[in-house]
Amino acid sequence: MFDLFKKKKKLASTPKKQTVEKTIEEEQENTTNFIFKVEQIPQEYRQNKMWVKLWIKSNGDYVKKGEELCELDIEELLTEPIIINSPDNGYLEIFKQSPTLSNKNYLQDNEEVFSIHREIDKIKTIELRDKKFENIPIIKTNDFIGTKEIKWEIVAGQRQKNWYDKDILDSFKFLSDDTDYNILLFTLNNLENKDFIVFKFPTKEYNLKVGSKVSFLFENGEIHEFEINTKPHKHSEHIYWGHIFETRVQLKIEELETLKTQNLSKWQIEIGKTGKKIIGIIDSVDTQFSVIKFANEYCELVQREITNYQPLTDKETTIYKSYSNNDECYVYLMTDLKNNYHKIGISNKPEYRERTLQSEKPTIEIICSKRFPNRKIANSFEQALHQAYADKRVRGEWFNLTEKEILELKETLTS
Repeated sequence: MFDLFKKKKKLASTPKKQTVEKTIEEEQENTTNFIFKVEQIPQEYRQNKMWVKLWIKSNGDYVKKGEELCELDIEELLTEPIIINSPDNGYLEIFKQSPTLSNKNYLQDNEEVFSIHREIDKIKTIELRDKKFENIPIIKTNDFIGTKEIKWEIVAGQRQKNWYDKDILDSFKFLSDDTDYNILLFTLNNLENKDFIVFKFPTKEYNLKVGSKVSFLFENGEIHEFEINTKPHKHSEHIYWGHIFETRVQLKIEELETLKTQNLSKWQIEIGKTGKKIIGIIDSVDTQFSVIKFANEYCELVQREITNYQPLTDKETTIYKSYSNNDECYVYLMTDLKNNYHKIGISNKPEYRERTLQSEKPTIEIICSKRFPNRKIANSFEQALHQAYADKRVRGEWFNLTEKEILELKETLTS
């Protein structure tokens, strides 16, 4: 086949204590960029657009000379894809990705497509790892109700390698300990200004009905439980797993904070009242890294794109949805005696909230609370306290306060 790329040695700026000549020489030996050149294509094909159909290797992969890197397609030609092999031994860095639903990503003349680094340092390793687990959002605006919808086209760098995977590329895929047929897919969406964790699952081996629970165990010991409270609906059809169903659960801010900061260790599904449990282990460092990266990018995206974004601080908001905004409401201060962290929260019934939290952690106690005539005023007061002690936030509504600050809050909430 014809040679599509032109090699170009990459030059670097001069590091301290080195000569320019040495720097250029070392960089030339270490990194080679590959540039797409239209002039390298036979004349009869130059009017046809080309694109990278599929990357066989990923960012950061060590490749050997002659290994297959990617497949190219030529528009309007019914030919086999053009295979591009690695010209050198080294670490691959990709600059031109394969097409997405929203971008055909045609190759442009003189465009840098990939590089091969014979050696990489720690900084470059981190950079390539970050690129490997790329997330591509889909943001849609509903002009009728003035809201945005955030979903995903690509999650953790999963791209369409097979046509039958195209409907689940927007999710993480977890396998159980027992079989490849027991899978759990999850992603994060923002719909109508609400954060949701979205679960997808096959019905071939199990069915998550209302009342089923999905639990995440993190390496720091935290457990977050998501109870299915809406009837799942059919999402798609998969060649191996059959019907794929989908359901979603609204997320609290503290759950998002945990996903952003802690390594996910295990997951468990409890299927309704059957007693059947399916357990999976997350033993891949790459998977743990990509979940944290995804959660952080999701949160940055909603902060930037969603007007008046208000994350859910308490699921009690949905439990007590029958309460009017004019009902009396309380701002409370709680403590966890085990770690001495303090929670500044809001509730129509703080005693009920205390019992709910105690069912999860018996070491939690309410210290004091202040009554307000309605939830709107209570919410404003709570947010002001959160802002005042923002530098002491541990996660969500939990703060690491000094004795002086605790006394200040007690005085504020009892006066």
